[in-house]
Amino acid sequence: EETPTFYKFALHGEYPIDTPELIEKASSWFEKNYINLSVDDVFTFAKNVYLEAQNQDINLENSLIEKIATVDPNLFNKDFYYHIKIRKENLPVDQYEAKEIFDELLAKADYLGTIKTAQILELIDEEYNLKQYYSKNIAHPVISTFSFEKNAEGRYIDDIYITKDDIKNIANYNITDLVGTDTIKELRGPDSLDVFSSLPMPIRKKLIELIVKNRNGQS
Repeated sequence: EETPTFYKFALHGEYPIDTPELIEKASSWFEKNYINLSVDDVFTFAKNVYLEAQNQDINLENSLIEKIATVDPNLFNKDFYYHIKIRKENLPVDQYEAKEIFDELLAKADYLGTIKTAQILELIDEEYNLKQYYSKNIAHPVISTFSFEKNAEGRYIDDIYITKDDIKNIANYNITDLVGTDTIKELRGPDSLDVFSSLPMPIRKKLIELIVKNRNGQS
């Protein structure tokens, strides 16, 4: 199948998506063809189209684009074990080595994190010829690995997925020199993401640095 221009844009920024029609077309194409993309390209495509849709005030709510672009990178699919089990069942009976590799990935998944786990899962699928089952009974590594049940409302802000919990977890003493008391109260309120997005870029950048440190246990 010929690669359309919106596909290339979504991955590499080579062509513009400057109309609602192109964005909707890209979203529809993605629904049918994401299984043929790598883990990294799935996220790149979804994120780029979703951000452009936001810029144009186009609603992609409940689309696969929206679900993947706003997925919480800290949450594993609760059925991840089942997705590994299905893969093992599609291996030849005597393929013991591959089954051990899948078991090892299961054991190390929490340590590796969702993104690295999905990337490794893709490599294993390719090595043992399991990609042929993606459109049948095996789910794409992104679908297999990540949870699409949000534990906190969030969105991409400056290319980083930020949740309300992320903002809540920033200690007051870290931001008193950056924003006023009233703004701190608003950042603790129900519209915290909107308030965060409205802050000047230099302040957002500093707050995002604090969020990243919190996620890495460096606060």
